[in-house]
Amino acid sequence: MKLDKKTVDGKFLEIYPNFKKFLDDNDKNVAELRKLCYKAACDEEILSNIRFCNDKFEIPPVRSFCAQFKDEIDTIRKNCVGEKLSDSLKRGLGAFWGSVFKGCLGYPRSENKPVPLKDFGVSTASFFYIDPDR
Repeated sequence: MKLDKKTVDGKFLEIYPNFKKFLDDNDKNVAELRKLCYKAACDEEILSNIRFCNDKFEIPPVRSFCAQFKDEIDTIRKNCVGEKLSDSLKRGLGAFWGSVFKGCLGYPRSENKPVPLKDFGVSTASFFYIDPDR
């Protein structure tokens, strides 16, 4: 499935209206992270890989995204205060991928699990699923 920025934005604002700032914040770090998110979500191959990891191995999309763009996110992280992603950036990142999976791809359920992203200050993230009896 090919996604576009307008579709993702619409679902984001519908599902996570309290995180609107992530979409329109002009802070350089937020803008760079958001740009990477769109790059991943709107690229069929990258999104397919993220979706495969979610579906087959219950790897949260945030984890797959961070692995895919580790160097770029590491640069953003180093520009942040204390060299950690701020809480608002981490929550915005989670909301972004939640809107992609829940809103755009139609996954109705999610579950939190620990993720090994200590460098970025992320300790848990959600993976998404359809079947309630999984």
